[in-house]
Amino acid sequence: MPVRYYFPREDVRLEALSPVESVTYCPFKGVASDYWALAGGESTEPVAWSYPEPFPAFAEIAGHVAFYDVLTVTAVA
Repeated sequence: MPVRYYFPREDVRLEALSPVESVTYCPFKGVASDYWALAGGESTEPVAWSYPEPFPAFAEIAGHVAFYDVLTVTAVA
């Protein structure tokens, strides 16, 4: 599995994303039910996701946002 980084929501430009309906299950982390596509794009394919309430072993990623490899994530000062 590729390495995934989970960013605090306050560090993500959520205005650049548009919520989409999706739910997936990870046997390690739990249910991911917050998904986003690129805002203003033609595609509704998710580019980011979040676990609102992960299993206790992964509690530190609760509400954080991760991105699929289709995007390049850069830091902005």
